[in-house]
Amino acid sequence: MPQRDLVAELRSGRTPAPAELRERVRLIAAADASPRPRLARLTVRRALAVAVPVAAAVAAATIVLTRPGGHPAAPHVEAFRAATAAPSAELAPGATTLALREPDARAVARAARRAQAIVVSLSGYATSVEVRGARGRLVLHVPPANAPQALARLRSLGTVTRSPGAPSQTIELRLSAER
Repeated sequence: MPQRDLVAELRSGRTPAPAELRERVRLIAAADASPRPRLARLTVRRALAVAVPVAAAVAAATIVLTRPGGHPAAPHVEAFRAATAAPSAELAPGATTLALREPDARAVARAARRAQAIVVSLSGYATSVEVRGARGRLVLHVPPANAPQALARLRSLGTVTRSPGAPSQTIELRLSAER
């Protein structure tokens, strides 16, 4: 007999399950349908999973709120701010200031990114980068030997509105968009 005929014959001949088996299945289904008590689901492990974090939060709040001397977190907040503050963007004496005008705010942001790339390519780094909308200010440092080349390449980023005479290793680059 070919395989297709065998498969067709097996599928067509459905044998009913014995009455004994059907009764056992009904009994099992009836036993599972009985409602379980709600408290049985609350185990010691689950209770601890909720109680421990709550107790820790209450303990922390008690410690913080019972400290003497005014606002409890103020010294810590000030210490954090001091530790994470950006380095000073003060210009060194003799720093070079270069001002460029760009067509729009997007061009200001693009020029700031390109200026950083130029300085990094000349073994320098940016101390401060502030770009907000149509204005930008960067404080850049380059090795003294690379300062003339850095200044020449930075001038090519936009229309020069203010240019220094002699280059120094600290360059302040001011960017602004045309109005």
